[in-house]
Amino acid sequence: MVFQDPYFHAQQRQREAFRYEQARRQLAATLAERARSFRGQGPPELSEAEREERQRWVIEDGLDLYLPLLRYIVRRIDRHVKEGLVEPGELAPEELAVDTYQLALQRVLELPQRPELFDWLRQLAREVVRTAALQCHAQRHEAQPVTEPQPAPAAAVTGMLKELIDALARPDTPLPDDVLAHPDLRRALDPVLARLPERWQEIFLLSALDRWPDDRIAAVEGLLPDEVRAIVRASSLFLRDWLLEELREAGT
Repeated sequence: MVFQDPYFHAQQRQREAFRYEQARRQLAATLAERARSFRGQGPPELSEAEREERQRWVIEDGLDLYLPLLRYIVRRIDRHVKEGLVEPGELAPEELAVDTYQLALQRVLELPQRPELFDWLRQLAREVVRTAALQCHAQRHEAQPVTEPQPAPAAAVTGMLKELIDALARPDTPLPDDVLAHPDLRRALDPVLARLPERWQEIFLLSALDRWPDDRIAAVEGLLPDEVRAIVRASSLFLRDWLLEELREAGT
């Protein structure tokens, strides 16, 4: 049984929330300054006032999605690492997040209705990360595919995996903080999570990791809250079965 210290993990989450809020405010200031530099350069279909209003929406509403968007960018980078386009650590997720929001400021003519904002930002992030990865690949002139096998989970990680499996069997119960915060466990979970459809991954992580309520997830994903709950529950059970299968194959 893995020891959990609720007070320690509550403090850890507070520190992470403080760092995130600092980063979000700094990014908002950076984007506001860059938006001012676009004056007179907007699409002719929009007046200057309309362009500024849309850019303000990107900064205010879009930055509420910064953390899940940053996590999405990290996963896209990992995918390109596995493809051999980039080396681990070669791309900076925070810089690519800034580039994504800046691209959004430039493309405000394409700005969707509010429920589709998160999906639109993900599409832009996919484009930004792919372009950066291809540029890195071109500069090196050759790819270095990552073929190293995943190491077997250590005893402590195995214990937390079993705890996670138990928690996933109860989709309506929040996942344990210590399990979600452990980097080795997250690395073990990511390949299994990648088996889910991409949209299901995002919905599950918004619920399990970001602790968003169903109605807020439904708003950004353009779904009904009941549909969100159904996806989270199905994802939890799929992940549980796949993790059980991996533990059995590993003989633990």
